[in-house]
Amino acid sequence: MPEHAASFALVRATAHDIPEIVDLMYDAFEDFVRRVVMGCYSQDDMPKLVAQYIGEMQNDPSDIWIKVSDVNTGKIVAASNWKLCATASTPRGVDEVKPWIQDEEAIELSRTVLEPLNELRLKANAEQDSYRFDFFDYDEIVHNGEVKGTAMRRESKPYQIGGAKS
Repeated sequence: MPEHAASFALVRATAHDIPEIVDLMYDAFEDFVRRVVMGCYSQDDMPKLVAQYIGEMQNDPSDIWIKVSDVNTGKIVAASNWKLCATASTPRGVDEVKPWIQDEEAIELSRTVLEPLNELRLKANAEQDSYRFDFFDYDEIVHNGEVKGTAMRRESKPYQIGGAKS
């Protein structure tokens, strides 16, 4: 393997990983997505999102987070939220306005964005057994010594990802 190549491991994320995943999300998305989809108008809102994701993970057996970690550093570099439904009767998840948002204009903006997004997501994932909810990752862009995030990526990366049991 070339000297600059990294090794990654793909494993199921746990509640312990959610704060780091939310940090990754906050860095990966632009302000509009942070506010409208994540409900994070500032970093002060991030603990609310962490609590929501942990609650969903613990209370919804179909809610599965996976992570990709750099084997050398242990840092999470990508994550994805899936709904893996054991039966067709499992309710389909959708993004909703975050309950801590109180401003009516912000609520309406979130609804305006999320409702069509949910319709497209459910149409694109017509099978009842599984669908991807969210995906985001870091690009290999380093600025002032820190890795900076990207928006949602559609193309694959030419990295070697090894599966591992969590």
